[in-house]
Amino acid sequence: MVGAKAKYGVEKAARAILGDDIIYPYEVNEMRGFHYSDEQQYRTPSNEVLEWCKTNGCAIMPAPPNPMSLLDIQKWQKKLFNLNPFFPDRWYAHENFANEDKTTSGEWLAIRKDLIPNSTGKTWKGQLGLLPYKTKMYVPNAAELVWFLTTYRVVRDVQLLKYEYTRTSSMKRDENHVHLGQGDGIDLT
Repeated sequence: MVGAKAKYGVEKAARAILGDDIIYPYEVNEMRGFHYSDEQQYRTPSNEVLEWCKTNGCAIMPAPPNPMSLLDIQKWQKKLFNLNPFFPDRWYAHENFANEDKTTSGEWLAIRKDLIPNSTGKTWKGQLGLLPYKTKMYVPNAAELVWFLTTYRVVRDVQLLKYEYTRTSSMKRDENHVHLGQGDGIDLT
């Protein structure tokens, strides 16, 4: 196990690069009540990864300790969703993506905090063409993006993508991509 001084030094160096745009497992534990294993708890991405995140407008945080679907996250964090009390099951409750697309578990998620410039109004293929060339950047699924947005909001008290919608890699039955954003809460179209 990593000593407290060593852990603090690594975290301080990471924060010097990303500031508040790195969220550690212990912060998720404190705000969301999850428990990460010791192995998950004390890892830190390399400086190269942190610099890449800074350059590409990404924040980085741990995925949940176990894979979660969009509906798992919604059940657990209802207050952050735009839910009608008369219709608590949203349109997506019976869509495959809401149950089957899941977050990774225990890995780091690096996701852009805003829309890729000049990406609105483009086709799916056109938007994919805007991803930085020769990187591992990909379009997250709905569960990954919901985890990211809700965790950032709970831990940092900052609402990303406010009044903006972004396309996810998740697909609806009609074979259109799920769009996700936040007004007063998480909303999907």
